[in-house]
Amino acid sequence: MERLYRFGAPGPPRRFRSRSDEIRYLTSLPVDHPLQWRQRLDPAATLPLDRDERAAETVRRLLPDLRKLNRYERRAFKAKQDALRKLAGPVKF
Repeated sequence: MERLYRFGAPGPPRRFRSRSDEIRYLTSLPVDHPLQWRQRLDPAATLPLDRDERAAETVRRLLPDLRKLNRYERRAFKAKQDALRKLAGPVKF
């Protein structure tokens, strides 16, 4: 969240679908070719300047990832509980 709040994106933009696509592109360039990238869009420029609005926008941008993390944690917790129940065996009174 801190990285998105400060820089407007959780990480650098991906330019290729995979690492092998990137390597293939770079090896296809002539040796003396100056590597020229297109103008980068600064994601931080799209964030509001007001501190509270910026924090709200940060959370809004992170919601899809937070939802995935929440689903993962719920599944992991349930799997742990099921494993503990199996180890404990049937409850006898």
